[in-house]
Amino acid sequence: MARNLVKAGHAVTGFDQYADCLQEASRHGISASTSIESAVASAEVVITMLPDGQHVRDVYLGDGGVLGAAEIKFDVVLVQFVQI
Repeated sequence: MARNLVKAGHAVTGFDQYADCLQEASRHGISASTSIESAVASAEVVITMLPDGQHVRDVYLGDGGVLGAAEIKFDVVLVQFVQI
């Protein structure tokens, strides 16, 4: 999905806890971020793809998470994809 957004001309910043995933993403034009907080700092839309409820809670509500980011605006669209 991120690669398709880049191909469509959107600026995409990504974060993953695994460095090899970030390296692969950067080879496709995605800006790699070192933290969730910095990844969402200037975002208009935050898209996450997390496997279960606990991961979603951690990423959105945990320390350094999406909703705790100092720069996150009230009009940011938050989208969580899950595989069922």
